[in-house]
Amino acid sequence: DDGLHLTANFLKPEGLRLDVRVTGGGVEAVLGTRGVGEPPVGDANALVVAAVATVAEIKIPFTRLGARRGETLAFTMSLNRGTESVDQQPRNRAIEVVIGAGSAGVSPADWSV
Repeated sequence: DDGLHLTANFLKPEGLRLDVRVTGGGVEAVLGTRGVGEPPVGDANALVVAAVATVAEIKIPFTRLGARRGETLAFTMSLNRGTESVDQQPRNRAIEVVIGAGSAGVSPADWSV
């Protein structure tokens, strides 16, 4: 363990944070609220699933985010070591997507970024 962890900071809906860490027992994903400089508050949740290898894959039901079809999700992804950010993507803006705005025939349940 080199102390690296991945964080998704949600701007829409505001105030949510997902923290993903690789532990000795596997991958832990915790979705909770965030404050300035505070770790996420919340319990590991069976509805939030993550896998990490060369690529990180994260599954969060829209209902767990409190989001509905037609609403916009906005978030940034950060790679952190301890409390220090090592990298953030994208650097100057958030990733924004509209729920349910996928291709014809693709349900929001199958949607991913």
